[in-house]
Amino acid sequence: MASLLPDTSGQIFIDALDILSEDYSASKVLSLVKSILSAIKKAKAPSRLVLLLPPSSTIYHSLVTPSFHSTLTLITPHSPPLVEHLSKSYLSPISSIPSPNLWMILENTTKRSSHQDMALKASNEKIEFDPCWTQSLSGPAAIVQVLVRKPTGGIKGISRSLEGLKFNDEEKHFRVVDLDQLVDLNPFSKPLTAGVGGGDKTINTHSELDLPFNLSLTDEQRNKRAQVPLPYAHEGEGASGDLIWEDEEETDDEEI
Repeated sequence: MASLLPDTSGQIFIDALDILSEDYSASKVLSLVKSILSAIKKAKAPSRLVLLLPPSSTIYHSLVTPSFHSTLTLITPHSPPLVEHLSKSYLSPISSIPSPNLWMILENTTKRSSHQDMALKASNEKIEFDPCWTQSLSGPAAIVQVLVRKPTGGIKGISRSLEGLKFNDEEKHFRVVDLDQLVDLNPFSKPLTAGVGGGDKTINTHSELDLPFNLSLTDEQRNKRAQVPLPYAHEGEGASGDLIWEDEEETDDEEI
C-alpha cells in the first residue's frame, strides 16, 4: 500500500467495510485499515481515509477509539424532525455549538438506533419519517453531528458542533445552511397549539394536552378542597386592636 502513495496526496474511500468483516473477520479488517493509515501518514497532505460505516456495525466502536488512531473526524447525520423532537423532550436548545446534554442525547440515540423506528407526534398528527438521513419535512436535509479529534489530545484537542445540510435542486448537491432553516432552535419555548378550523388554538385542557395524568379538578373536588381546614388559620376571633410587643432591656448602672 505504501508503494501506491509515494509522494502524492489523495483520498481513499471504502464503502461497506462491515461486509468485509463478515466475509473475513473483524481483526483482519482492522489490520487492513491500520496499514492504510500508515501509508497515508507517509503521503503528502492533505490525504485522508474515508470510511462509510453505520454505527450499528460490529467494528464501529473499535475504529473510533483514540487507541486505534489519534486523529478522527466523525460525522453522524440525524433527521431534523428527530433532533427537534429530542430537543423539546429533554429541554435542550439546538445550536451550532451544542450543550453537553444535547450531545449526549444524540449519541445515545445513535447507539440505540432510535431513529430507525421512531414516530414523532406534532399537534394532532403523527409524522413517520424515513430513517434515511436525507429525508425531512423540508426536503432532503440533515443535521450533522461533527466531532473532530486532533492529535494534541485532551479537551482542547476535541471540538463538537452541529451543522445543517440541505440539498440544492439547482446545483444538485448538498450545501451547508443555518440550523434555523431546518429546525426550531427552541421548540419548547412556545405554547402548544393545535389546528382548529384552519387556525391555531393554544392547548390548555387535559384532554387537549393528551397527558397520562389529570391536571384539572372537577367542581366537586374544588368544593372539597375549599372545606379542608388549614392549620394555623386565624379567623380574627379575640383579636382586636394592635398588638405591640416590647422587649425592655435592663440597663446596668455603671459606677465610675
